[in-house]
Amino acid sequence: MTTAPENRRQELTRIAMNLLEAEGPEAVSTRKVAAAYGASTMAVYSEFGSLGGLVSSVVDQGFRLLEATARGVPGTDDPVADLARLASAYVAFGREHPHLYRVIYAVSPLAGHRRSGEELLQGAEAFAAWGETVARAYRAGRLSRGRPYDATMQLWLALHGQVLAELAGYLGAMRMPDEPLVDGLVHALVIAYGDDPAATAVSLATARKA
Repeated sequence: MTTAPENRRQELTRIAMNLLEAEGPEAVSTRKVAAAYGASTMAVYSEFGSLGGLVSSVVDQGFRLLEATARGVPGTDDPVADLARLASAYVAFGREHPHLYRVIYAVSPLAGHRRSGEELLQGAEAFAAWGETVARAYRAGRLSRGRPYDATMQLWLALHGQVLAELAGYLGAMRMPDEPLVDGLVHALVIAYGDDPAATAVSLATARKA
């Protein structure tokens, strides 16, 4: 395959992501990616320098998709309702891209490469939409306890746990609470950080209607 040099990296990454989404992380290898590209494995190593470089490119693209998902949730004058919509979009992303989700969060190694150390900081910009929405909730007086960063981190940890539990099959095997899980997580968190329970209920109802 002849591809312009500036597009080669993008094309190899696309091929790796397609293999990942279709067959899972264990199916991705430099050999398969190179073969689908129509070249030897040297094409992968010359472009990325190492297997880790290819993995990093896939992870970067995965977080870009996650960020685009978050940015696709329109902001309103109700930041708590916006948080609930962001939370639902996040869980939906994990449900729709289970293999990619596990890889970008280093739950599953891609092509045998397990990310660690500073590699785990990759994708931090994907949280910008969350931080901005939480900050708006503080500025609006809806949240008053703690710090925006703490609230953002707590919400992500709760949602991340829900996504992993669902992908592992636990939620399908357990009796679910009456309140939708995402609503329950957002409800508990915003009240813990100072929101009025009545206002929280209105915001969650608004988010459900949207």
